[in-house]
Amino acid sequence: MSLTAHSTQLARILAILGALTVTGVAAQTAPPRTTGDGNRPGGFVTAPLPAPSRPKPIPKPLRAATPPKLLTALVGPEDYPIQLIREGAQGRVGFQVRVSPDGAPLQCEIYQSSGYPMLDAHSCTLVMQRARFEPARDEKGDAVRSQVRLMVAWVIPTD
Repeated sequence: MSLTAHSTQLARILAILGALTVTGVAAQTAPPRTTGDGNRPGGFVTAPLPAPSRPKPIPKPLRAATPPKLLTALVGPEDYPIQLIREGAQGRVGFQVRVSPDGAPLQCEIYQSSGYPMLDAHSCTLVMQRARFEPARDEKGDAVRSQVRLMVAWVIPTD
């Protein structure tokens, strides 16, 4: 390869390197000298490091959401209506209760009937009058409106 061909190829390489510097890829350069002269090298100045940034605060971990918890007893043997005992009405009543963020019942709906509408209605009446709940909590720990399914087994007392 001739000297002219080498010079042309060297010029192309330098042009490419210059383009890289222009497009944001800067070539590395030595830091300025602090001592010495052209005949003997001296030490180098290091660039000061930026002050360390404050670490970001670690966010509190989210907790699992929790459902409402019943805090009060709903029914007892004394709550069984005499008329329903005479009729032989007994069975399991399933109901869904909507619970406010302060733990009070908002609404009661039957999802499983005992087969006795009066027993079902009496169950919801007692829940709305007596039930108190530890409210449900979201992932942040805040009390939220929720719903819970409960069941009462009505069995005729034998004494």
